[in-house]
Amino acid sequence: MAKRKGRRRKSKRRVQFPVIGPPTYGTITVEQVRSAIGTRDQHKDALEGLGLKRIGHVVEREDTPAVRGQIAKILHLVRIIRNGL
Repeated sequence: MAKRKGRRRKSKRRVQFPVIGPPTYGTITVEQVRSAIGTRDQHKDALEGLGLKRIGHVVEREDTPAVRGQIAKILHLVRIIRNGL
């Protein structure tokens, strides 16, 4: 049997948003815990769109599907502190 050349591609899987339930359209508080250095431009744009500027910076945003999508894209760089009304 012939060996495969090159490396295998990882499957693209969707990240499940960690907050349980549908959007409440209240507020969601997010903290940046990792640096954006070495990440894709899309991830840097998502951080900028949320208003996060540095590690340890905390912002509170309205809980909408658009904001949830931005957070889901950069879930490895941020931490959700709380989700409230």
